[in-house]
Amino acid sequence: MKKRSNVELLQQSIIRHEIKQAAELKVFKEQLFLAYESLNPFSLLKKTISDMTSSPQIKDGLISSAIGMTGGYLAQKILFGATRNPVRHLAGTISRSAISYWLSNNSGGIKSVGESVLYKLLKKWKPTKATNNINGI
Repeated sequence: MKKRSNVELLQQSIIRHEIKQAAELKVFKEQLFLAYESLNPFSLLKKTISDMTSSPQIKDGLISSAIGMTGGYLAQKILFGATRNPVRHLAGTISRSAISYWLSNNSGGIKSVGESVLYKLLKKWKPTKATNNINGI
């Protein structure tokens, strides 16, 4: 009888160990999947972009840079156009760089003017109550 109880105890111990091992394997697979997802290039890029756009300082820097680069490009095209003359091309590149630098450093005024213009445009385009209601109801 004693031998049988030892065998039963051993079987119960094996079953408990197998259950514990299965639970640990499940946790390990979940952690492995999370590690894989965090190292996925798309996930890394998505996280980097969300981190960049969540910071107001970086947003302001990106907006300032975009304003500077756009203004410099437009100034070069307006002043020098599309030319094949190497001297004019060099002068256009230098002016684009200088104007881009100046605009990106002084973009606060440009942003405030742009915001006020957008506000005025959107204010004019807002539908009135009379146009929202059908038959004046």
